[in-house]
Amino acid sequence: MLHTNKIRRSIVSAPRWMGAPLVLVAAAFAQDRGSLVVTTVPDSAVVVLDNAKEPERQRTPFTNESMIPGTHTVLLRPNDPAYKSAVYDVEIVAGQAASLDHVFEYRTKAYGMEALCLAPWKVGVQVGFEFRRYIGFESEKQTDKSAVAPPSTYASDSVPNSIAIPLDLRLGFPGGWEAHFTLPVASKADPKIKSESVEGFSLSDPGFGLKWIYAPFNSGLDLTWRFGSNRTQNLGAGADALIVTALTNQKWQMVDVAANLGMAIRMASLSQDDVERGDQLFAKARGGFLLADRFMPLAQAGFQYTFADTKTKNDSALGKDNFQLTLTPGFIWYAGRNFSLELGVPLTLVASNEETSWGAHVSAAFDFSLQSKAKATTTKKTAALSAYPLQAEGVPGSSPSNILFDSKEVSNAEYKDFCDKTGREYPADPEFTGMPGYFTDSKYGGYPVVKISIDDARAYAAWVGKRLPTVTEWRKEIESATLNGNMLACGLETPELVGSRHQGSGLYNVVGNVAEWVENDRKVGSVAYIAGGFFSLPRERCLDKGRWVDVASPAGAKYIGMRLVTEVK
Repeated sequence: MLHTNKIRRSIVSAPRWMGAPLVLVAAAFAQDRGSLVVTTVPDSAVVVLDNAKEPERQRTPFTNESMIPGTHTVLLRPNDPAYKSAVYDVEIVAGQAASLDHVFEYRTKAYGMEALCLAPWKVGVQVGFEFRRYIGFESEKQTDKSAVAPPSTYASDSVPNSIAIPLDLRLGFPGGWEAHFTLPVASKADPKIKSESVEGFSLSDPGFGLKWIYAPFNSGLDLTWRFGSNRTQNLGAGADALIVTALTNQKWQMVDVAANLGMAIRMASLSQDDVERGDQLFAKARGGFLLADRFMPLAQAGFQYTFADTKTKNDSALGKDNFQLTLTPGFIWYAGRNFSLELGVPLTLVASNEETSWGAHVSAAFDFSLQSKAKATTTKKTAALSAYPLQAEGVPGSSPSNILFDSKEVSNAEYKDFCDKTGREYPADPEFTGMPGYFTDSKYGGYPVVKISIDDARAYAAWVGKRLPTVTEWRKEIESATLNGNMLACGLETPELVGSRHQGSGLYNVVGNVAEWVENDRKVGSVAYIAGGFFSLPRERCLDKGRWVDVASPAGAKYIGMRLVTEVK
């Protein structure tokens, strides 16, 4: 242990008669302490030991080699608000090391259309159904090189169609790695080729691959090997291929965007030994925004450019380069935490030497963990997120038995008056979309003040002769409230006017709109707390009573304001 080594180094210069007592003290000290090692994925969490005399706040990976034996409450707060915080009760044994490993989960799909890589030892399954009706194709170029013939169409009694049933399996590994397997079956029926259309479904383009995602950027690289199919009635690519894809998923305000760019390096034709199939360059993008925390309308676009086939013997051109552009409007329904359903209408509107088409697409995806929630070999005990222990030593000594909560949050105009009369610095502009000069423009004077630190809040409270409520006082005031989605200013991009939503007992916007600074119940060693949720969280998160209190940076944020209480003597 770190402390043991320090003591032993002092023994070298000590008199010999002191050696035995010091060794005994060192041995006893070593047995009187344990150690805690915390690692997280992504490794950008703040570790808070709230029941220590001096609360520790250090980024992971975290090591503390002087832990007093007993149960320690560990709060893991990710740097990225897209992820959920977590709380553990960890049993520290004297002279032993306790290890705590944690993989953060997304708070809601509003923070990411999809996690590009599954958490370690999670399995994802996606099964779909796709139908396409082919319209026609564009003819080859005429003598006039600048002219292209209009799309030809099929006779009404000979329109081909196809059906595909893709099945994708995914397995997550530590370090952002994921293995995936594709096992689709498909069939393309053409009334003019009756002998082949009756053969029905067969395996089409199975593949397997490996993907790596760099979590801080939610971006990565995918390598896939695809087996082609040479069945005439199938949808196979006609050649094996190595597919290299760069992919990313990003969120901009309320919009989610996922995109990839890749190259399929195709091998020899499965039906013509002397033909090298042309490589394919492709790009895909899709974007959407969440509604009611469950539905995401989205638009997708895919572009594919296929280079001409060549003969491997004489390298002469066979065919021509061609391209396809497909648009797919649709939506995703996040039916549950681990289940989603997607519907779409793929439309191949532009095609060169390929057929145009329209169709329908539906797919269902779900995931589950291979690991048991409770491990026999671990020293950690998971506590519910709603059971964050405050380790209260009593409310401040000056706190009376009766207090009155202000009905509304402190507004920009009220706090600006304080700044102008005391010379305190204005809070920084939160840069809300469509609300420039949020604090300084008088038209936003009735909106809640934000971007204030906990020290700013305390200073304002003292100036007006009030104070911030404690965690216990805040919980007691709101514990009997019955709220519904219409009473909450949540799931929004910006806050609303103070006093915009009544939540009973003469209180407005206690939950939602902006989070409110509250004092820790402890007399010493306090971290900064906020209560009530805030405007950009989904409504289901704001309605979760157990998660109304959370820790925050003392410097404040664009979603943190304040509400004061008056002591009644």
